[in-house]
Amino acid sequence: MKKNNIISFVILIFIIAGSITVSAFAMKQEMDKSAEPEYIDPVVAEIKDPDKVKEYEAVLKEPYPTVNGSILVGTVRRKKLDIISGKIAENTPCITLQQATDIITELGTGTYINEILKRFNRIAGAPDYEWGSGTYQFMYIVDETKGEYINVTGAGTIEFWSPEGKKYYYVYGVGNVINDNDEDVLKKWNESIKNKK
Repeated sequence: MKKNNIISFVILIFIIAGSITVSAFAMKQEMDKSAEPEYIDPVVAEIKDPDKVKEYEAVLKEPYPTVNGSILVGTVRRKKLDIISGKIAENTPCITLQQATDIITELGTGTYINEILKRFNRIAGAPDYEWGSGTYQFMYIVDETKGEYINVTGAGTIEFWSPEGKKYYYVYGVGNVINDNDEDVLKKWNESIKNKK
């Protein structure tokens, strides 16, 4: 009888020890989960209106836009997000081709793209799309109904996009080339490189 009691007691100890171990393990996992900080987009954290937060998050989930047949891979709808978050006014206008031309003409041939972007943003607030894979690009809507856009590339070029295709508009070191065909742009580009040597 004593032997059976001892065996029962030992089994009971094992059961209690096992359940304590399982409970401790489960508690540690819960603590680990709560210790991991949940990522919160810093912009979302600043938005106080819950409806605006939902709107912002919905924009982030939108599929990549297609512009004149080209899918803009890796797109962030910068201007839309900046309007929702209150960084820029809702009635911020689009830049016009004439305004862009005036800026490029004023700044000249050796102007870095960052300086041109700053000047464009004084008018447009922000690029409508930041996109690209490898080379980052910034696209401004000129007239969406006509399919007209200005695309600024990190490689130092600005292109005018329309339903007729893409046309170089500015090339770092060459300047405003909106009236040139692509072959002439390439010649001017090669000449500018030779002149730098």
